Amino acid sequence: MVTWFERTKPYEQALIDDLDQIIKIPSILDSKTISEQTPYGADMIRALSKMEAFARRDGFSYGRVNNQVTWIEYGPSQAEESIGILTHIDVVAAGDGWLRDAFKPEILNGLYFGRGAHDMKADLMSAYYALKYLKDNHIQVQRKIRLIIGTDEETGWRDLPQYFAAEGSRPWAFRLMALFQ
Repeated sequence: MVTWFERTKPYEQALIDDLDQIIKIPSILDSKTISEQTPYGADMIRALSKMEAFARRDGFSYGRVNNQVTWIEYGPSQAEESIGILTHIDVVAAGDGWLRDAFKPEILNGLYFGRGAHDMKADLMSAYYALKYLKDNHIQVQRKIRLIIGTDEETGWRDLPQYFAAEGSRPWAFRLMALFQ
């Protein structure tokens, strides 16, 4: 019998490579680059665009609401019910205390370091790769599963009211939390 570890091991390096790309984007609220097109700053748009590029590469349905929230979806389009996985791609400024560049991810002694690795980018990529695993292995689900990626969790979730107004709420939803908060 093939174990879960053996089934998912082929995804490990690809997940790390994609996480590296996301960690390198300093998706911090940036008042200097805020505009109508970049409501929380230019790097936030770069981060959402990178997630959308992954979704396009992997054949997912995806969309964006008001340049504030990106969603990526797997499951039957005709499903009446859906599950929402609420996460975010914004991080707080790195601040003092980093021994290395916070936006140059690296693995040291088996541990992954980079701004957002703990809250929330690694969790986001883990959820994304769970959807990718389902899709790649043609695992049928009864409900749509929608990964909802916000850009303003660190400063008040101002993005979500617009998302829910445009897309509606999910009857079944949960929010990913950093493991050790």
